[in-house]
Amino acid sequence: MTNRIVSLCCLVALLLAGCAKNEAPKALTLAEMPAALNKAFAKASTERKELVARSISALQEGQLPNALMVVEGLCAIPDLTEEQRATASRALLTLNQELQAAAAKGDKAATDFQKLRQAAH
Repeated sequence: MTNRIVSLCCLVALLLAGCAKNEAPKALTLAEMPAALNKAFAKASTERKELVARSISALQEGQLPNALMVVEGLCAIPDLTEEQRATASRALLTLNQELQAAAAKGDKAATDFQKLRQAAH
């Protein structure tokens, strides 16, 4: 079931990145994510910059579930630029992969988050 949720999240990220493109977005590394998000949203509204700051703060505090939820919120904004949508989608892929890896290693927060997500679907 966990693999099914991860697959679904990755599919959503791919769709958000744009169906017309021939290549799938590549996940960022955790180290690349803050700079990539800040760059993509540098000219964004204050509200969007605050979402980026919250996701980066959560990431730096090791709160992967919180970071993922904020990035999902970014991805849901309908009028993102192509760069913003692609970067947010890549960040979403990264966070999903990291959460899956953490859960596989027995991280309780990651496991609990995945269970919560499964129950919601």
